[in-house]
This record gives sequence, C-alpha cells and structure tokens, in this order.
Amino acid sequence: MRIAVGALPLVLAMAACAAQPPPNWASGGSPLEIPRARWTRGSEHLFDIMPDGKVLADGEHVFTIDRAGRIYEPDNDPVAVLQADGRVLGKDEAMLGKIGIRNASPPGREIAWLTVGERGEVVHFDEEGDPHPDGYFQGCGPAVRTCTLAAHMVTLVEARRRSRRGYYGPPIGIGIGFGMVVAP
Repeated sequence: MRIAVGALPLVLAMAACAAQPPPNWASGGSPLEIPRARWTRGSEHLFDIMPDGKVLADGEHVFTIDRAGRIYEPDNDPVAVLQADGRVLGKDEAMLGKIGIRNASPPGREIAWLTVGERGEVVHFDEEGDPHPDGYFQGCGPAVRTCTLAAHMVTLVEARRRSRRGYYGPPIGIGIGFGMVVAP
C-alpha cells in the first residue's frame, strides 16, 4: 500500500506534463485589431470574424482570435500565439507557420502559401507557386493581419486534411473546431 501511495505524486506529475501552452500564452503575443469581417469562398462557404474575435465557419464557432494574438478553441483550450516576429507557435512550441501583414507561410517553409490582397482577394499558392483565387474578405480594413491569420489557420486545417490524401502540405493538425488535434 505504501508503494501505491508513494507513486501517486509521480502519476500526478506525469499527468501535468501534458502539452505545454503556446509560448507567451499568459501575456499574449503580437497585438491585433479584431474587425467584423467576412471571407466568402464561392457560393457555399462563409467565414466570419466577429468583433469579439470568434471565427465562424458557416455560422459555427470554430476558433477565437483575441487582441493579444492568442488563438483558442471554442472551449477556450489554447491553440497558438502569434509572436511579435510573425511566427505562429502552438503547444509545446510547435511551429505553425509565419504571418506577415498580408501573407502567410506554412510550417517549415519560407514562401507564402496565401495572400490577402488590397481589395480583400484571397489567393492560395500551390507547391509550384501557381496562384489559385479563394474568395474575398470584406471588412478587414486596418485589421488585415487578423484576416490573414484567420485564413492561415483555416488553411492549416485544410492542409492537414489533404495531407491524409497525399497533399504536399506539412503533417500537422489543429484542434480548432474542425475535429482535429494539434500535433507538431
């Protein structure tokens, strides 16, 4: 009995060693403005950024971005923090890409995989660098970096789905309401 009781602190310590929150989670990262914006992707899909930071996919709350550059799931579980240098770091310091003002690159790559143009047009780039239009943002204004970050997070989830089908993207997943879990 004494051995089992003595092992309890070890078991609790091991349970506490689950994934660490993203770096700067408590203090936040790069400050962001939160617009009321809409990304229309064809006639079927809408992504809304609400003034409270909630990002909705076809009306469903999928993740939240706050003014301190934090991204978290609807249940408030930390996903990532946008660092001052543009890196998006997830749990256990997993690199989830890099964000500029109007462009974003995937984890492990320096070349942009998406841009948000001056008129709100979203363009994705394939592995060969060929552009593919992907709808328009309305309402980003001076908060275009937040729109870029939202598009990047959605693209990460989609890349994960495609990687399961042989897509070139990095093997990552994100738990942002799309039924996936973040893993480096």
